[in-house]
Amino acid sequence: MRQIIVAALVSLGIQFGSTQAFACSFELRHHTDLEVKQMAEQALASATTVIDGEVITPMFDGPPPDGTLPVAYIKVSHTWKGHVEDNIAPVAYFSSCDIFLGTKGQKIRILLNGDGILTASQFNNGEEAFNEQDAFNREIDRLLGATRPADFTNPGGPPQPEEH
Repeated sequence: MRQIIVAALVSLGIQFGSTQAFACSFELRHHTDLEVKQMAEQALASATTVIDGEVITPMFDGPPPDGTLPVAYIKVSHTWKGHVEDNIAPVAYFSSCDIFLGTKGQKIRILLNGDGILTASQFNNGEEAFNEQDAFNREIDRLLGATRPADFTNPGGPPQPEEH
């Protein structure tokens, strides 16, 4: 009897799991300079909005209240591409492929997708180039024509250490 139940659950998982479950993963490997350049070009082309700003309201830690999604609010200091209402960008965390913005005060340059409520894909923000994140960021900066300020950190990464 137990084997029948397990077989039925596996069958249901195969039938429904592929459409309902989604995990975000990519191979952590070295990327050539050309690959990083192409990744940055594709990311910038596919982003609907590119901004510089500061996280003024982070996504909450722990499970969200029923029926809600984690949403961070970024006070925009510069818009490179797209449009943001009232210089505040709401950024939602819809899936494991999105960047979790959990640090208030974090200053970032971030590539976003969507209209109204935005998302920050790991792929568009160079997470696939994990070992070459700095090179990816420099390439985005080159494409935009401006180096990001020194106090900016990678979206979702740890904040800059405080100076004493």
